[in-house]
Amino acid sequence: MDKAKIKYAVVLLGIMLLCVIVSACSGQDAPDVVEIDWDEPTNPVTSEITNGLTPDPTVAGETPDSSADPSPTPSSGISIEELDGTDDATPAPKRTYEEYKAINDEVIGWIKINNTKVDYPVVKGSDNEYYLTHSVEKTSSKSGAIFMDSRVSASSKHIILFGHNMRVSGTMFADINNYANSDFYKNNRTFKVTFGSKEYTYKVFAVYNTDKDTAKKYMVVDFPSDQSFADYMNNTLARMSKFSVDTVIEPGDQVLTLSTCNHTNYDDGRFAVHAVRVD
Repeated sequence: MDKAKIKYAVVLLGIMLLCVIVSACSGQDAPDVVEIDWDEPTNPVTSEITNGLTPDPTVAGETPDSSADPSPTPSSGISIEELDGTDDATPAPKRTYEEYKAINDEVIGWIKINNTKVDYPVVKGSDNEYYLTHSVEKTSSKSGAIFMDSRVSASSKHIILFGHNMRVSGTMFADINNYANSDFYKNNRTFKVTFGSKEYTYKVFAVYNTDKDTAKKYMVVDFPSDQSFADYMNNTLARMSKFSVDTVIEPGDQVLTLSTCNHTNYDDGRFAVHAVRVD
């Protein structure tokens, strides 16, 4: 073969090779994309919250159920507030009940639980927000105050008191989490609460740690009748108790609920103590 024919063959081969390359780059018969299995965080939802993002419930292929209607719901649509505080560098000075009432006319009572640090005035504001970040003296405070649900009064069938879980100092309502301990529960079934000038005794009948959404069950304060109130306490709240319930709530009773945060079993958990007034 002469040089001209060899040169022609080389050129022809080059043209054919170029056509093959162009065809591949055009996307025809393209190879499958290789998926890389990245390590995901242990709790992707928590990571999204930490980074300031709102978790998308459809990310995992789940479609949120817009028809879901939690039952029961709070009587007024009040939200369950975060009660897990950051400790103040210096605690507020301790005053007497009368001194607190002289400072703040929203002081309505006092709660004391033996063998705990719970020994505080109780306030009631116009909402359930203010005393999350303000002390009894109405100064800015990370500890907040022990406050009564703004929807109820001292004579209501179901009273709810809220307090921060100050985990470092063990102050405010941190110690009510001790009711998860069987020995503490058995030895501290009663505690004292003063409303106005009268002191009452309450006996604990149910305690439990639950998630934030289920906690809405104990936010109900309006009942169509006294019997419905008793049925709800016995058949709904009491059945969630960590320990066996030995008390039956009667239609004429009054129940006091203590609420704070607890992350033992839930990322955003609550701890509730239900007690019935016995005198």
